[in-house]
Amino acid sequence: MMREQVFQVPPQTPLNFTGVAKFNGNLLTFRDMSLSETGFTVERATNPTFTTGVTDVTVPPNPGWNSTTTYLDSSVVSSPGSNYFYRVRAFKPDADYWSPLIGTTGTPIPLPNLISAWSNTASFVLTPILQVTPAALNFGTLPPNTKSGPQTIMIQNVGVGTLNISSMKIVAGARPNSFSVTGNTCTTTMVAGANCRVTIVLKPTVGGAQSASFTVVSNAPTNGTQSVALTGTVPAPLTITASSPTVNWGTGVPTITPIVTGLLPPDTMASLAPISCTTTYTSTSNAGSYPTSCSGATNPNNAYTIKYVPGKLTVNPVPATMISPAPGTQLAGSSVTFNWTTGGITGPYVIWVGDLFGVDDLYVSGHLNTPSVTVTTIPTSGGTIYVRLYTLINGAWQSIDYTYTAPPKVANPAKAVLTSPTTGPITSLPVTFQWTKGNGVNFYQLWVSAVAPEVPKSTIPRG
Repeated sequence: MMREQVFQVPPQTPLNFTGVAKFNGNLLTFRDMSLSETGFTVERATNPTFTTGVTDVTVPPNPGWNSTTTYLDSSVVSSPGSNYFYRVRAFKPDADYWSPLIGTTGTPIPLPNLISAWSNTASFVLTPILQVTPAALNFGTLPPNTKSGPQTIMIQNVGVGTLNISSMKIVAGARPNSFSVTGNTCTTTMVAGANCRVTIVLKPTVGGAQSASFTVVSNAPTNGTQSVALTGTVPAPLTITASSPTVNWGTGVPTITPIVTGLLPPDTMASLAPISCTTTYTSTSNAGSYPTSCSGATNPNNAYTIKYVPGKLTVNPVPATMISPAPGTQLAGSSVTFNWTTGGITGPYVIWVGDLFGVDDLYVSGHLNTPSVTVTTIPTSGGTIYVRLYTLINGAWQSIDYTYTAPPKVANPAKAVLTSPTTGPITSLPVTFQWTKGNGVNFYQLWVSAVAPEVPKSTIPRG
């Protein structure tokens, strides 16, 4: 006949069992190595063989595996004349439903707990323990030359030996002189359980991040030197000025850059990013002065009072340049419209057209306030046409010369012929004169006189 068999596995033994004697009891620490325990038994004795003064205490389970469990035995305090020894083990209940009464009648009897082996023995060295709290004091943000309210540091001997303090002072940091001790109730010797207080204020004399450490040095064998971080912020004046470049009109919108003064280490320009700088000038604006400005800087740790200063972009006018017809090309006909850039101004401009360099024998304009003019006196000669474009800049005329090729000669030129009125007396006024178009004619000139003049050929004007 087959019978059911049950295998019970006891919990794992706790590891790394240690103890620290404190003025308010003995603090025990161990590592839980079991997943199924329902509690721990902490055993205390007055001798290392656990035969005298034995006391057992049940400690609740700690969820998880390989986790740290602590227990403060506040019922006793170790002292030079009274020391204690501890050990710990885990337990869990047996499966009491597998009672020896299975298959019979009667009431099942619960089985005893399954227990682990005892841990190592923890004993206590009766030493002082330094405890300094809090770990840091932050005094916030203060205006320059303003004293903060006091903040307190507590110094305690939480061990059972005498604590000797050899030093406590403000050291290190970027601004140790900005902090000062305004109150101190501590002595150089502290018995078990004693405490004292130190008050500190921040009174900065310079801007920027303020930092230092308040350090206590003692005879505690473990963590005998402890520090409290002291921090605060005093906004330093920082000026961001938009650059003031000078450019010539037509070269595009320049990049406006920030000029920063008052930056404190370890901050750099990158610490302020992103800074946005702009100008109201655009690629279609005229020459002149335009404001520049910056904004949007990041204030690292609120360490600065940021002031933005505008700048000025200066755009200089330049001589107008010809756009069309393209310089160096052949003109299409006797009537040509010339177009040029503004140079960043609204004029005045003057244009000369001639068949000799520097001569305006074909056309000279008056003062123009628009960058365009139509010239109707271009000869169909196939020769070189000279164009000079003037721009008045700051009271002085500046010019640029261009050359073109005139339209080709007409194959069969013919002069214009008067068709109306017919030759003879004029009997009524006014009179409308009409003539033929001719061929290859550049322009017309009509002379009217009561006497037939004799005009030498050399005096006939060209325009």
